[in-house]
Amino acid sequence: IEDNCIVVNDVELFRKIDPQTYEFLIWEGIRSFITVPLFGSENEVMGFVGVDNFNKDETAMTRRLLEEISYFISSRMIANGLLSRLDSISNHDELTGLLNRHGYHAELERYLDEHPDDPFTLVLIDIDDFKIINDMYGHITGDDALKNLAADLNEIFRSNAIVARTGGDELSVCIKNTENEVAERYIRELSESDHGFMFEEKYYPFKISIGYSTYPDQSRDLSLLLRQADSALYYVKSAGKHGYRRYGKDIKLTKRLQMAFNVKNVARYVPGAILVYEAENEKKILYANDELIKMFECENMEEFMEYTNGSFDGIVHPDEIKRVDDAIWEQIDKDVNGCKDYVDYRIITKKGNVREVIDCGRYVNSEFYGRVFYVMLLDKDEWRRSKGEEG
Repeated sequence: IEDNCIVVNDVELFRKIDPQTYEFLIWEGIRSFITVPLFGSENEVMGFVGVDNFNKDETAMTRRLLEEISYFISSRMIANGLLSRLDSISNHDELTGLLNRHGYHAELERYLDEHPDDPFTLVLIDIDDFKIINDMYGHITGDDALKNLAADLNEIFRSNAIVARTGGDELSVCIKNTENEVAERYIRELSESDHGFMFEEKYYPFKISIGYSTYPDQSRDLSLLLRQADSALYYVKSAGKHGYRRYGKDIKLTKRLQMAFNVKNVARYVPGAILVYEAENEKKILYANDELIKMFECENMEEFMEYTNGSFDGIVHPDEIKRVDDAIWEQIDKDVNGCKDYVDYRIITKKGNVREVIDCGRYVNSEFYGRVFYVMLLDKDEWRRSKGEEG
C-alpha cells in the first residue's frame, strides 16, 4: 500500500491470510490487481476503482492512470448523487440480486450488534458438480441454476433470513432468531427440495450440499462460526455430497481450500488421457483432458471435437469400431469386472499418425447425463517402454 494505492502483484499472498478472498479472486480469474480509492466531498472513501491482471512492467503508468481516472469518477459521483446507487451495487450480486459477500458480512455484523442474545444459524450451500454443469451446458445455464437456487432460498426462508451469494456457486443464509431444531427443519426442507434448470426445453435436476453452525452454543465469534459452517460443508462434500451437516467436534476445523484437490489440476496432471462419453446414441464426447487432445495431435478442444466429430467412434480407428464396441459391451453385459472394460485398439491422429492405445473404461449411470463411460487411454508404446519391453 502506497499513498492510498493498493498494488497486489500476485494474489497467491491471500492463500493463507484470507482463503475466502483468494478463492473468490481465482474464481474470477484475477491474478493481480491495482486499486485506488474514490474520495467524496468530505474526503470519505466512496468506493474503489481498479485494474486486474495488469502488465507488471507498466505498474507505475497504470497506477498514475487510475489515479487520474479516480479524480474524474469521484467528481462525477459527487455531482450526480450516485453514492447511494453505488452502495447498493457494491453490496449485491448482479446475477441473483442477493447480497454479495461484502454485503452479507456487513448485515451479519449489524444483526449481531443489534441482537447479541438471539440464536441464529449460519448456513453454507454449494451446488454439487457445478463445474460439470458449466462445462456441459454452458455458463449461461450455470447462471440459471444459480438464479433458480437463489429463488428457492428466498421461497423457503422468506423474510426470516439474510440470504447471499458469497462465492462462485456458494450461497449463504443466516436464519435469524431461530432455535436449532426449527433451523434444522428449514435446512432439511432445503436439502430435500427439488432444484434444477432448463436446457433445450428439458429439465435437469441438481443436488446441493449444506454445512451449518449455530449461535451462541457453538461460538459467539462470527468468523469462527463461518469457518465451522465451511468445514461442515466440506465434510458433506467429501462424504459423497448431497446432504447436510451441523458442525461438530468430530469435524476437523480447517479450510476447504487447503484440503481439496483442484479438479482441473487432477485432470491436467494425471498420467493418462481422460475421456468421458455417452454410452448410447451417437456416443457423444462429454469431456476430454489436455492429455487426450495432445495424444491426437490437436491444438485445442475445438480442433479435437471437430476432428473426432465429437463422438467416441471418431476416437477409434475406423477398421476397429465394431470390434471395440462388441468387446466393451461383452464385458459390461457379463459384469466380470464390475462395469469396467479393458480393450486395446488403434487411433489415427490429426496428423495421420497411427498409435495403439489401451482403453480402461468404467460404465456408470450419471445423474446428469444418463449412461456414460469414464475412460483412461494409455499409449501402448509408452507403456511397453516403461516396462522395458520391445514394441
